[in-house]
Amino acid sequence: MTIAPNPFSGATFIKYQVARPGPIKLSILDATGRRVRTLAQGIHRPGIYGLTWDSRDDRFRQVPRGVYFVRLVSGGHTASEKILLMR
Repeated sequence: MTIAPNPFSGATFIKYQVARPGPIKLSILDATGRRVRTLAQGIHRPGIYGLTWDSRDDRFRQVPRGVYFVRLVSGGHTASEKILLMR
């Protein structure tokens, strides 16, 4: 998984790869581990995917500046990356 820019203000691009077909879930978590936003969920084919997080939660409200984590769960594999939202 690659995230750029990081740190960011406003929006950041998240690029991730799926190795095997199956269900995935890509989420944004706050520093306490609470889910803030689900960006992608469902069955994915193998390949490289990309999307933008606009620093909003699931209710489309702006989240405060701070540390967040991007978590990708794909099959039995979990990956996470720390990101920093600056305003």
